[in-house]
Amino acid sequence: SRVWKFDRWLSTAAITSSAKKSRTSGTEVTADPSNRVRTLTGGNSAATTFQQVRDFIFQLRPMMLDDLGLVPTVNRYVDAVKEQSQAEIFVTITGEERRLESYLEVVVFRSIQELLNNAIRHSQANEIRIQLDVPDSHVRVSLDDNGKGFDTAMLETSANMGLKLIKERVEMLGGQFDVDSTPGQGTRITFQIPIVV
Repeated sequence: SRVWKFDRWLSTAAITSSAKKSRTSGTEVTADPSNRVRTLTGGNSAATTFQQVRDFIFQLRPMMLDDLGLVPTVNRYVDAVKEQSQAEIFVTITGEERRLESYLEVVVFRSIQELLNNAIRHSQANEIRIQLDVPDSHVRVSLDDNGKGFDTAMLETSANMGLKLIKERVEMLGGQFDVDSTPGQGTRITFQIPIVV
């Protein structure tokens, strides 16, 4: 369906195209599945590498984020998913609803997309709760589902590439990513990213 096509936040074409556009004299965003940012010359600063990560993420930005911002876009996307699934999805927004840096809005939105997709299609959850908290210093997201859960040791396998990609991007931006899941008992995933002023 249109919703699930929209939900594909990292297609092979997007990775390849972004990698080509992001090459500079000092830093390259690779087109491998984990999309690691590597420094090709020793003289590059950490700030330059961080900027390349932000540039790459910006290319993944859906137009709706530009027009509406993070919170309205999340709410509209959740409404669209509800129409296509049998799951009950609850969204709670706390903190100040405001515009954030483009790269941060993209990471948060795309991560919520991927986590919601996983909860419905893989965990087979019928109740999902999403909390988005935007205080002054960071953005925090938690997603709880009542699905079938899984052994968190499986995160190291390629079968969980989506979660590994989210974790990698969150950590690239100085954030934290945690998974709490047990087979048969649902899953709770949280991540937090600092807001750089």
